[in-house]
Amino acid sequence: MMHTRVLLALTMALAAVQSVVAVTPAHHLRSLLASEQPTTSTPQSAKTVQVEWTASEDTTQFAMKPIKKIVGDEAVVVYYDTALNSQAASESATVTFDVRTSANCVVSICGGASRWVIGSQEQCFDLFIAPKSSDASGTSVIRGVKAAYDSNRQIASQFFLKFDGKNFIDGSLCEYEVISGTKTVSSSPVATGSSAVATS
Repeated sequence: MMHTRVLLALTMALAAVQSVVAVTPAHHLRSLLASEQPTTSTPQSAKTVQVEWTASEDTTQFAMKPIKKIVGDEAVVVYYDTALNSQAASESATVTFDVRTSANCVVSICGGASRWVIGSQEQCFDLFIAPKSSDASGTSVIRGVKAAYDSNRQIASQFFLKFDGKNFIDGSLCEYEVISGTKTVSSSPVATGSSAVATS
């Protein structure tokens, strides 16, 4: 009887967490996740994958070459890096990505710079959690993971997508694909920020 009660309590707790996640806007999820699990810096062993942009006839529009399988927190996807591209510091742009993963896996928008608190080289601004899948594949797509950077307000020397290694709910391994992405260069400074819509 006691075992049954414990199991019932755990089931109800899990349902409550999933319910909160379902109704919580993406930009409020970081505090929710932080209360459930510690926020850790990207492992030094994580490899860096640079986004490859392809120009179009419109000189302000660029498309990203898809990035296949990323396992957990083994890699970050960098879309802005002044150390590799000297022109990046003078560019203002908005980037948008679609990421395929499993339900309850998390993608964050992060940056690195020496301007923040001494000893901290990484700061995450927003995160997006994949919803429960509605099909047999078990995968979901987070559409419109968006961020912007401004040449007149350089808060970081590098911006990247960070991927949680474990599922937020059950702790299973997460895998990701950045299936598409676009960059729109602005002739005038743009406001920094991010947003996303998650779909199954």
